[in-house]
Amino acid sequence: MKVKNVTQARAAFASGNYSFVRLADDSLLAWGQNVNGQLAMGFTVQSHPEPTASSAEVAPLSSMGMGATHVIAVRGDGSVFA
Repeated sequence: MKVKNVTQARAAFASGNYSFVRLADDSLLAWGQNVNGQLAMGFTVQSHPEPTASSAEVAPLSSMGMGATHVIAVRGDGSVFA
């Protein structure tokens, strides 16, 4: 199934109940379960079904890792966000 409203994706990251896509400009879109704030949207919610911009603080994204309920991201300047 094609994910609506996602273009110019360069990388995808997925965990059990949530997903991120890195776009060509190194920004992130996120969707899925957000009970623990793992989508980095500044709020928590049971489920966020539509791809939505994640925290602008992590752009430009260099790398990221995901666990069951958390995310860690490394920005291009070497800063780490959890």
